[in-house]
Amino acid sequence: MGILDEIVKDKRKRLVEHKARISEDDMKKLALNSDRKSVSFYDALAKEGLSIIGEFKKASPSMGKIEMTMELMDRIDEYNVSVDAISCLTEEDHFLGN
Repeated sequence: MGILDEIVKDKRKRLVEHKARISEDDMKKLALNSDRKSVSFYDALAKEGLSIIGEFKKASPSMGKIEMTMELMDRIDEYNVSVDAISCLTEEDHFLGN
């Protein structure tokens, strides 16, 4: 089994926990009532030429735990001036996100 298969298998187990905490209808209501500005990841990368994705993660399947040397908000500020899109990995088991 490859690492992606393992991540999907583990996420399917976690999905049961997540669904037990909040209904799909309640999740939709929260999303629709959010005042967050929606930003298209696709549009950020669809420009002509090279596009750069800045990534946040606490761990990776290949590297293990990653030592954080910068505060999250400082990194976001830095990324906002130097990358086209930001990816924040929130998967719990393999990337230690939340």
